[in-house]
Amino acid sequence: MRMHSVRVLDLPDHDTDSAPIQERLEAFLTGLRQKRALTVYFDLIEDRKRYHAPDPPPPLTRDDLRDVQDAVGLVSFRGLPRGPRSWPREREPLPGHALSRIRRRVDTLVERRRRANGLTHLRDRDKDQAKRLRALSGAVPAPGLESEDRADEIAAALHEEMPWMAPATEVAWHAFRRSGRLGEPVRLGPMVLVGPPGIGKTHWARRLSDRLGTPSCTIDASQGLASFSVVGTESGWASSQPGRPLDTMLQHRIANPIIVVDELCKASSIRSTAGVSASFLPALLGLLEPESARDWTCPFFKVKLDMRHLSWVMLANTLATVPEPVLSRARVLPIPDVTPAQLKDFARRRAAAMGLEAPAVDAVVETLDRAPALLPRRLSLRDVNRMLERAVELAARPLMH
Repeated sequence: MRMHSVRVLDLPDHDTDSAPIQERLEAFLTGLRQKRALTVYFDLIEDRKRYHAPDPPPPLTRDDLRDVQDAVGLVSFRGLPRGPRSWPREREPLPGHALSRIRRRVDTLVERRRRANGLTHLRDRDKDQAKRLRALSGAVPAPGLESEDRADEIAAALHEEMPWMAPATEVAWHAFRRSGRLGEPVRLGPMVLVGPPGIGKTHWARRLSDRLGTPSCTIDASQGLASFSVVGTESGWASSQPGRPLDTMLQHRIANPIIVVDELCKASSIRSTAGVSASFLPALLGLLEPESARDWTCPFFKVKLDMRHLSWVMLANTLATVPEPVLSRARVLPIPDVTPAQLKDFARRRAAAMGLEAPAVDAVVETLDRAPALLPRRLSLRDVNRMLERAVELAARPLMH
């Protein structure tokens, strides 16, 4: 895996700690007042020389120094100066009115910097989220493939594991090769995988993430709050939080995770008692369209982010209920049903990964051979997984004597 970097967010990071700002202003004003005092001091020396010329001038008195003090507004002199090299030996304290003026200026500056940072609307309990967001400011890591050979290896492994997912694997393979050839982060264009339930569409998306070494998250579109899972909710609500895609980016500090949208054909809308509706479709479309994703505004943070680097894998059992605006922005890939031979191959590979012994594997395969004649419905990968889990449970039971 080769790591690239992209820009997702340009967020100003002005210092809002008032203590060092006040210290710098106090040091600057103290130095300025000392320079003024030295200027008045040397002017006094020159005036005394001219007045008493050609005789040497008498030494300075405390009254003379008090004139210098009054001229520049110093509080006091710490010791009688003997000459320009030894005066002033210690830092003079600033008067109270000067300190009050500095504090007012510091408060004004800190408030302006907070507003410029763009996150002043967040509540105190959300400040940790703001710190996480700053991790995306500037260059953000985005994994890619180091060569086309590596792309071929990943695609071949995916196809060997789930050959019936060939239409999706082929599209991903071309995206892998593009990353390795051009030296850019991996990004899959939005795709809709449509096929019967239980054929492993979600499992394929997870295996894709595992093979790439890229983080992923899954959003269930059939849930009533799915739209909030996509874009998040505004800060101020009790359950306010960023959306799952952005949260995955913040958690892993990666610009191009894989976002899996499950049950796309069951996407729904909700309406609150106040009459406010939240639809999954508008929330999703803003992130699928490249132009709008480039300057996407997060409802929670209220900042613009570049979300074009996400890879969207959407899953559906049928296209009849999938909105046309989604289909027009994605590549639709029909996935065929799993054949009995493919089910048995899948069972053998999964059993080997689970550490099942040969007798247990043979029992599962024999059950798959007999099931079509006994069940009134088709078998799916879910059935295979349940059989394997049951086999593991039985193999772990102690023998009865």
